[in-house]
Amino acid sequence: MVDVPHLLKVVRNNMETHRCVQFQGRLVNYKHYEELFDFAKTKQITLGYHLSESHIHPNNFQKMNVRLSAQLFSNKTAMAFNVLRNYKEDTEVGRLIKSTFKDTEKIERLTKVMNDVFYILNLRF
Repeated sequence: MVDVPHLLKVVRNNMETHRCVQFQGRLVNYKHYEELFDFAKTKQITLGYHLSESHIHPNNFQKMNVRLSAQLFSNKTAMAFNVLRNYKEDTEVGRLIKSTFKDTEKIERLTKVMNDVFYILNLRF
């Protein structure tokens, strides 16, 4: 038996603690989640709006919250990485966005996989 919610929390907590994890043979850095949150907070964009400080830097009690982990590893988060990485470079802001999120393919893929695994293994038959 697999305890899916527990696995989701363990992955998020491990990523936050160790900052880098290996996924599909490549290193994935947790700092990308922090950059997405900071960017959404300071630039007032609607991408990543669902993330809060509790998602990125949970306290000991919040680390036990499945909802926070599931929202971090959601398709919304993955799509935010994709949109920002492919942002047009026609303005100074566009160049800043593109340079900040240029190496987010791996974290986007990890986020999608975690979302899909959580969804599939959490189904009831």
